[in-house]
Formats: sequence, structure tokens, C-alpha cells
Amino acid sequence: MTQPAHTTKAGTLDPSFADEGVLKFPTPEISGVYTEAVLALPANRILLGMTLMGGPGRPTVIVRLNEDGSIDTDFGGNGTGLIEIPIAGAELDIRKLYGLSDGGYLVMGQFRIPSDSGLYLVRYREDWQLDEAFGQEGVLLVPYSSMGNPTDVGIGEETAGSSEEEPSAGAPRVSGSKGATGLQQLDGKIFLTHVVTTKTGQRKGIVLRLNSDGSTDYTFNERGFVLVELEGIDYEYNSAGALAVQADGKVLVAGDFRLAGQNYRSVYVTRFDAMGRLDRTFNGGTVTVRNAGGISLRAIEVREADGSIVAVGDAMRDGVRNGVMFVITEG
Repeated sequence: MTQPAHTTKAGTLDPSFADEGVLKFPTPEISGVYTEAVLALPANRILLGMTLMGGPGRPTVIVRLNEDGSIDTDFGGNGTGLIEIPIAGAELDIRKLYGLSDGGYLVMGQFRIPSDSGLYLVRYREDWQLDEAFGQEGVLLVPYSSMGNPTDVGIGEETAGSSEEEPSAGAPRVSGSKGATGLQQLDGKIFLTHVVTTKTGQRKGIVLRLNSDGSTDYTFNERGFVLVELEGIDYEYNSAGALAVQADGKVLVAGDFRLAGQNYRSVYVTRFDAMGRLDRTFNGGTVTVRNAGGISLRAIEVREADGSIVAVGDAMRDGVRNGVMFVITEG
């Protein structure tokens, strides 16, 4: 049902949705309480990503809601209103749900198995069948142990547990963790970001670009990935947790870093050109914001009206964490 605009005030709860605007989990149909991602759909439907309650191996699912907040039991084809992420034997979360230009969907999250951990991507067609042209029959696993290697970063699901290497970056399943993100461009190419530990023991952000079928895009920095270096800054570590792509294909990456000998975090925004090379026309390559109480970034977007770059996060002031936002000219 559509609530007439004149009956509610802007910014108030919509009484036509669930219980006076609030849907609480678990529900009689869905045991999940750990909701992780959301995507608005046409016809005022909503997609949710969540993990159901239970012990080890509990399912991670996609749920579709009707406009009034009820479970859309036509979704999934079995009357439950949900689809389980098809990665057996792994502990999963969902980070992002993307609607694709061809009408399909891309799901991104983290997996953990006894011998490895990493990011996963699952691609569905518009009818919510797996897109078998993507990855291994619709599923692509990107272990952290393969990030930063000069070979394909993705491996098939059937070999996910075969690596004998220790992962270069852990993936603890923590609610609200911003250590990984993803983005699909209009041309279908996919960006992923995370953090790796180099051979010298230093943690650095990494940006990977995949082709639309999930294979490594070797046109990006000639290796399919680029490390965040923060040239000219003496830092102990940096991480990459937010990403945006400008209309000209330039890639914006935001994250935090800690200066050598200091205990608080600062943040940066750096830019690469469409080929994965550092763009030094962008303030020499990197913009930094420093705060003696500590600051972090959560998201970055390009403002459509003028191309300006908007970054949001939080910072400490007088022992209290506050929201923070800043705007960078496109240049």
C-alpha cells in the first residue's frame, strides 16, 4: 500500500510499513537477527541480507519484503521468501547487495573456512537463478591469501580450502566491520578493496578490479590490483574501506592510516586513473585529514551536480565520537 504524501510528515516513520514503521527480527517466518545489507527495489519492495540464528554453518540468506514489510513468499520459489547463499561449509556475512544494469544482482560478502578466508561474490540473473557465466557457476571466492599475488585473485569454490598459505589479512566476522567493500561500474567491471600485509609486515590497503565475468582485469595497473602507498607520508599502516568511481573512470579510495610514532588514526582520500596509476594531479595523489583524537571514514561518494567528492565518517572530540563530513573539489 502507498501512504498518501499529505498524511505523514517528512522524516517520520511510515505507519504503513510493518508495525508503525518498524520491522523487528526475528519474525515468525525468519529467524535472522543479524541484518547486514539492504537494497531498495521497484514496486517498493526491499531486499535484505542476513544470517539466520543457529550454530556453526547457519545459513546466510537474501530476503525480499513487500511494501508493507511482510515477507514476499513468491521470492525464492519455495514459499519461504528467501534464498540461501550457495557456499557450503563456510561462515558467511553479506556486505553489499547490488542491482545490475542487466536486471540481475550481485551479492558481496566475506567467507571463512578452516584453512582460509576472504571475499565472495555471487551473481544472479534477473530471475534469481545463478549466472553461470560468472566465476564458478555464479560464485567467485577471492581468498585474502591471493590478494597481492601476480596471478588470478579468484579461485573456484571447490578448491577454496586447498590453500596451505596463511591468509595475509584476517576476516573476523564482526558486525559493522568496514574492512572490505565493493563496487560495480556501469561497464560491468567490479572493484574490491581490503587490507593485506606485505612481506615487510606492513599493512596496506589494496584495490582489485575484476572483469564482468569475475576474472582478473589485468588492464588495471597491469596486475589487476594496486596497493595504497600514501607517498611522502611516514605511516605505520593504512587501510582501504570506501571506494567511488568518477564519471571519467578515475578511482577514489578512502581509508585510515596511522602516522609513525603516533597512537591516533588519520584519514586519506587517494585517486588512481582508470588504468590503476596514482593520479598526482589530485593534490599530488592523496588528500589527508588528521585529528588528534582519531578519525575514520565510512563512505565516499561523487556528487552528481558538480563532481565534488563527499566523504563521511566519525571523529573524536573531547572524548566523544561525533559524525564528520568533508567535501573535496573534483579537480
